Amino acid sequence: AVATRTHHLTHGVLLACSGALGAAVAIGAPAWTTLVPELLPRDKTPEAVTLGSIAFNIARVTGPAVGGLLLASTGAEVTFVVNAVSFLAVLFVLLRYDEVRAAAERERPTTRAPLVLAFAEPFREAWRTTELRGAFMSQGVFGISAMMIMAILAAFAKHALGASASGYGALLSALGCGAIASGLVLRRVRARLGPRATVVGGMSLFGASVLFASRAAHVEGAAPFFLVSGLGWIACFTTLAATVQLVASEATKSRVTALYQLNFYVSGVIGATAGGAIAAHWGERTAVACGAVGCIVGALVAMRALAIGARVLAPAPAECSGRADFREESRPSRRDRATPGFRRAASSACRRRRSRAPRGRAASASASAVCRRRRRRPRRSWSPRSSRG
Repeated sequence: AVATRTHHLTHGVLLACSGALGAAVAIGAPAWTTLVPELLPRDKTPEAVTLGSIAFNIARVTGPAVGGLLLASTGAEVTFVVNAVSFLAVLFVLLRYDEVRAAAERERPTTRAPLVLAFAEPFREAWRTTELRGAFMSQGVFGISAMMIMAILAAFAKHALGASASGYGALLSALGCGAIASGLVLRRVRARLGPRATVVGGMSLFGASVLFASRAAHVEGAAPFFLVSGLGWIACFTTLAATVQLVASEATKSRVTALYQLNFYVSGVIGATAGGAIAAHWGERTAVACGAVGCIVGALVAMRALAIGARVLAPAPAECSGRADFREESRPSRRDRATPGFRRAASSACRRRRSRAPRGRAASASASAVCRRRRRRPRRSWSPRSSRG
């Protein structure tokens, strides 16, 4: 706003302001994201992440419209000033509510480590934890394919569909309305299908819808498919984000979340570059279709890599207060036990238990005690009924 007022808004100043804004987002976004689990119980975190995504999509639909009206009526200077003043509402919430202050002042486990080791710790945790590794892989593949579509959506609307700026806004509005509608029913879908099936189904739905939209001839034919794609968009990203926040350890949660967002930004850069290159050589329709096929491939990767079940999004034992049904809620279902990721995690857990098992004389004494207990058990008497069938 100051540069616009003083007529010093050059390309270099604009790039510098954009870089500073990106640095501020990179610093504040992980802390803002990890604040959500601190304010709510564990079983409410997925719904809170979904509500945050709904709010973001509402802002994405209404924000450009309000900004366009201000820009057309008052100019760029007043628009930048209103945008800057709007952040005061966020500061008011952070300073006003006692829950946010209590969460910020809560004691957390701290470990003193060199800078290099502290920087490498989230990478190590993301690779060694089965749930985190699957979430990072799935989000990376799906993010590359989805950003291929979003990066060239404006060119696709203009050249392939023959739409103006209002037509491009209609496609974004349809995507946002689908995301909002998905948030209203996502809790029931996740409870019925499980988080793993929700992610796979969301990726498949998004890819299939955009694939059909790439063959449309005008905006009116493509908008319903983008409306349906918004359902899969929110179902995928909110479930993966909630999984990362709940699985990461307390000491490294902010760093793991920052690494997850870095993974999203890197996949976005790769996807935008690939989408632009494909569109330059073979056209926008081909680029959108390739991104849609990549989303379906991402669903196949998620089906293989993800090992998240109902136990991941279940309440923590400390939050159950001795409830009798917690054991049933946290027990993995038959569908979860059949996944390759769950079997690998169970095998690694068995190997860890074997490595911690007592050996030598202690193991022999334990085995002897088990044998003595078995010998003391009374044997069942034989009867003709017991020998049947």
